[in-house]
Amino acid sequence: MKTPRFFSWLLCLICGFFPPPFCLTTVRADGGVLRAHSTHGPLTFTLFSPADLSKDLPTDLTLLVQESASQSVVLDATVSFRFLPPPGTILSPTDRLCGPAFKSTGASPPPLPISASIPATHADATNRLLYGSTVLFRASGLWQIEITVARGEETFQTTALLPITPPPHRLAFLWPYLLIPPLGIALFLFAFFSRRRGDQPPSSP
Repeated sequence: MKTPRFFSWLLCLICGFFPPPFCLTTVRADGGVLRAHSTHGPLTFTLFSPADLSKDLPTDLTLLVQESASQSVVLDATVSFRFLPPPGTILSPTDRLCGPAFKSTGASPPPLPISASIPATHADATNRLLYGSTVLFRASGLWQIEITVARGEETFQTTALLPITPPPHRLAFLWPYLLIPPLGIALFLFAFFSRRRGDQPPSSP
């Protein structure tokens, strides 16, 4: 058996089953799903969000506004989001559960009252054709988002539901990668001793 080739194939197999964490992070960050699509008079709204929505993690919400007739993108509207907490959530008048996150500074965002509306702008969206805002949800459960779009003298509203899950356990996510160092050491020792046995001259009869 050719040990170096065996080692290379086994290493490729490990990387295939356990891709590096930064690769998974990239896919998670870039991925998105359609949460709502509706038409209100002359305008059509399409809401996008990440596939995984978790409590206390920055969540990018983006809205595409189009002309209903021509499907052309509307860039001169004023868009805002308002969030209603999950049913059964115990609230008091001073409870603050969600607020905008600041990407530029990385600072912890100040929470906003439940009744506050959060503006969605082109500057806060990666795609400048969309209206976006980054939000931290302070509780898990099924949140309702109220979308308000104003254009000229007309104002349109629609709603959608956002399932917010508890924050993921990082140890559960990382445990497969914790096996890589000891497995790498075992493979190195296996290759080392196999090579030594191959270099030994055959014993004379």
